[in-house]
Amino acid sequence: MADTQLAHPPTMIEPPYQIAQARLLLTGVAFNEDKVREVLPPGLEAVAGAPGIINAFVSGNSYPFGSYTGFYLSVDVEGYDSEDGSKARYMFAAAHGPQAGPAAMM
Repeated sequence: MADTQLAHPPTMIEPPYQIAQARLLLTGVAFNEDKVREVLPPGLEAVAGAPGIINAFVSGNSYPFGSYTGFYLSVDVEGYDSEDGSKARYMFAAAHGPQAGPAAMM
């Protein structure tokens, strides 16, 4: 199967998704707190200073999507800490492509 072909038709496929041979560029940032408040759902609060991540990536292979590229923006949020105290992240923007399948399922 060529990299641009989907392993499955573009319908909602339940996680987990497996990604292999990915190249990631993760950048830690501090977002504008006022702008982050505008995009968070009601009841969700960003950590003071609105720290977050910009992740740009290329997947070498993945299931169920095949290879694709993308990015996402996420901000650390209060109230959903992991057992080790790490903050949860809320993904508030993303794009995937150029294949239509992954973008349609996200």
